[in-house]
Amino acid sequence: MESQIGYNFFMKLNGKKVAGVTQDDFNISAKVVDSITKDDAGAMQSTVISHEITGTIAGKLKKKGVSEDTSLDMDDLMSNALKTGTDAEIPFVYQRASGKAYTGKLIITSYSESTNSEDVGTWSMGVKVIGNMSEQSI
Repeated sequence: MESQIGYNFFMKLNGKKVAGVTQDDFNISAKVVDSITKDDAGAMQSTVISHEITGTIAGKLKKKGVSEDTSLDMDDLMSNALKTGTDAEIPFVYQRASGKAYTGKLIITSYSESTNSEDVGTWSMGVKVIGNMSEQSI
């Protein structure tokens, strides 16, 4: 997926590209296993076995219009937020403005939307990365 100025998070929902921006919470927490063996002479050893990666992404979009069959709308976002099992896994690309790009799969853990009297709405999703994030060569 190509980059788009002002956004750092990209995914495809229902075959349509979604560009969002991470809010002030993109978190990587190490999952650690502690152990003590006879060979450690009583000193605790810690090993990182994986990472839990969570965050919130947000964006704006237009409410669905009569002739907008190919535009992403809030129904697309909500239908993906309601998926379960492997259908809920969404490939994504994460890239900061001057940084490397990372890819992986995520699941939506929460969804919120807000609209006004105009044709514009905002959305936000809580997400959790499943598996690993991998550095992408650009």
